[in-house]
This record gives sequence, structure tokens and C-alpha cells, in this order.
Amino acid sequence: MAQNTARETFGPLTIKYSPLYSQFDADARLKLVCSFDLAKRAVRDALAVLDAIQSQPDLNMGTLVSTQHPVTGAALGAVPYQILRFHFKLPHDRGGWRLDILRITNNLRQIHLGLSKPVVIADAHATLVGREVRAHFARFPAEEQDFELNKMLNPHLPEGELWGSWLERNQSAKKAVHTGFVESLQAAGFVAPKKAVVRAVPEADRAKVFGKDRSAHLTADAKGSMHLNFWSLLLDKRIKNASVAHTIIHEAAHKFCDARDFAYAKDLDYFQMTKAQAIMNADSYGLGAVSLYYKRLLTSDDDLLSATGINANA
Repeated sequence: MAQNTARETFGPLTIKYSPLYSQFDADARLKLVCSFDLAKRAVRDALAVLDAIQSQPDLNMGTLVSTQHPVTGAALGAVPYQILRFHFKLPHDRGGWRLDILRITNNLRQIHLGLSKPVVIADAHATLVGREVRAHFARFPAEEQDFELNKMLNPHLPEGELWGSWLERNQSAKKAVHTGFVESLQAAGFVAPKKAVVRAVPEADRAKVFGKDRSAHLTADAKGSMHLNFWSLLLDKRIKNASVAHTIIHEAAHKFCDARDFAYAKDLDYFQMTKAQAIMNADSYGLGAVSLYYKRLLTSDDDLLSATGINANA
């Protein structure tokens, strides 16, 4: 079955997609390559902001301070202060920030290092559709599966009814494709553990290892490719490169620093996260880094779609 078997390489970026399920044309290819470059620049610039903050003396004061040090005049700036408080739930008092900034910086550095090495981005849409189709085909004898794949979307019955109830199976396969398509529309992207890793973890421990339990960790090598939904992110002309870059950083946080999905910025739970959760939350890094890059607080993809005064495709 053709599932992300085609690949193209652009410098350190390898793109994998399915000739059968991916809608991947020249415009989509360019959008992904440019968005990947934007994601790397956003993380790099966010790191520069955090490095500058760590050098400021008011992080050691331990008392309530403004965004500008009263003696040295070293300014954090109102916008970075606002961004870090919103996305990482840092306290009003900058005197308690030092360890938090160090943790955020270390995680962003892991993301930056990961994106600077050879990276594979695969199509989440094709993977999710293919997963449903594989489940459908698993019910048939091996010798029938190639025939089923070739005829799956063909509206005509095969001559001679080669396998009797082909029409029923054909309709079931179409339903599987539809189910995978609907599921994929709900996922901007994902990073999943490699199959060998999943098999090695006892079933009783899987919720801890693959869920939100921070007592269990997986290294980047234990995880597969970053997946982005090419259908929803690349084909929709309304989606700017900045939105795609946000998703790339989000998935890179999952892969390279084992961040979890405690909350998405679009959800009310985002406002209720603890500081510890926010510092290990993937969407905090996605939107936080892009916000620091554009020097304005961006709280959702809607901000990236409607933002004025920034070039969201730069």
C-alpha cells in the first residue's frame, strides 16, 4: 500500500508523502520548505531573546520588579514579558524566573539542535487514512490485498466477480478512507513512538510512557518522523507559513524535548495549566517561539491568520 513511500530532500529536510493519498504539488512543497526555514529562524531568534534575559541582573533579585531594572536600566521589554507570562505561566515577579528561563531555554535549544540536523516530515493525512485502510485490508487473504487496493476507488465491478463479494468489500474500503480522512482533519500533526518501542513497553505502562505522565520519558531516537497534515496545512491558501511553522515547532517539541499535550492554545485548559505543565507543553513552544520571533503576543492560529503588521509568510 502506498503510504508516504515517495520522498524528496531539500537540504536537511526530507519530505515523505503518499502518491495515493497526499495532495502534494509544487505550491505545497514550496510552502512546507519555507515554513520549515521559518520555524528554524523563529526558534533561533527566541533563543536569542532568552539568552539576553538570562544575562539581566533582576532575575536574581528575588523581589517584585518591573520589566526594567531600576538601577541598570536593563529592559526585558513589555512584549517578551507578556509572551513568556502568557505561554509559560511565569509569575509576575521576575525575581523567580531564573530556573524557569533556564528550563525553557534548554528545551528550545534541543528543538533548535533537532531542526538543524537531518529531519523527516511525513504527511499525517496519508498516515491516518492509510491506517484505516490497512485495518480494512487485514480481514482479507494476502493474495487479495493487491487486487483490493487497485480496485478500491474504482466504481466498476471487476470482470467475472473474481472474489465474490467484492462490491461489499469495496464499499467498506471507501468507508475506511472516509473515516481516516475525517480523523486526519482533526490532527494538524503528530509524533508517535516507533513500533518497536511500543511493542517493548508493557501494556500496563503505555498510558504513562505515551501520555502526560512526566515521570516517564522517551528520547528523540525512540520516536518516528514528525507528521504534518499536508491536506489541511499546505493546500489551504488561508493558512500562512507562520501557522505551519508553529505546528512544526509544536511537533519538534514532542520529538526533541519530550513535551506533552497538556493543553492547546485554542482550549480553555490552556489558561489553567500550571507553570510546570506549561514549560513542558508543546503548544507553548510552538506559539511562544513564533510570538517572540514576530515580537507580538500571538495566542492562537487565528492571530496568525488575521495578524496585521507582520509578514506571516516571511
